[in-house]
Amino acid sequence: MIKKLFYIFLLSITLHAAAYNLSDYEALKKTNKCEGCNLSDVDLSSLTLKNIDLTASNLSNAIFSDTNLERSKLDDVIMTSSNFYKANLRNVTLKRARLDDSNLIDSDLSNAIMINASMRNSDLENAILDSAILSNANINNSNIRMASLVKSNLTNILLRGSDISLSDFSQADITNGDLSLLIAINTNFFESTLLNAHFYKANLSQSNFKNADLTNTDFSNSDMSYVDFTGANMINTSLFGADLRYANLRYAKLLEVNLDKAIFCETRLPWGVRNDNC
Repeated sequence: MIKKLFYIFLLSITLHAAAYNLSDYEALKKTNKCEGCNLSDVDLSSLTLKNIDLTASNLSNAIFSDTNLERSKLDDVIMTSSNFYKANLRNVTLKRARLDDSNLIDSDLSNAIMINASMRNSDLENAILDSAILSNANINNSNIRMASLVKSNLTNILLRGSDISLSDFSQADITNGDLSLLIAINTNFFESTLLNAHFYKANLSQSNFKNADLTNTDFSNSDMSYVDFTGANMINTSLFGADLRYANLRYAKLLEVNLDKAIFCETRLPWGVRNDNC
């Protein structure tokens, strides 16, 4: 029985070692470049790998925790279920990369270019994505709590069902974004651009939309209680069925706003306070 278990143990080691191509690994170490390589399951944690080129490689289940990948080229890479905990990914390019189900907790993605990237079901808690470009990215059903996305480009982004509570999206461009079913409690959207964005049935309680551009934005049936809209531009904005209890719209710029079936209690509007549903 012991001999059998020993052989199983050796087999598991062999299978794990064979998960990535050894020659590809050696090529990466020698040249800092390995396009189209198979490095799945590889452990590259705590290494300095700045400026490497891994275009179109397979890095699924790879470990990059505490790794410095600054300014690297990772376009078209498959990185599903990979671990980037506390990784330095500043100024990397991740265009069309697939990072679904990955761990990006505490990672730094400042100025990263992630156009058309996919990070569904991933964990980006406390990640830094300031000035990152994530246009057309898919980050549905992900955890992005306490993250920083200041001045990031999120045009046409998919954030359906994600949790971005306590995060900072100030001065971000989220034009045409789909944020339906979003959880965004106490989130900062100060001076953000949200033209044509959709927040259908989102929980935005206690969030900050001061000086934000909310032209044509849809907040239908969302929880907007205690939200601050001071100075927000709200032209043709839909607040149909929204919970606006204790919300502050006193100094917002409202024009053709849909307030049908909205819930009011101590709601401050430009023309006074409404208490219809107290």
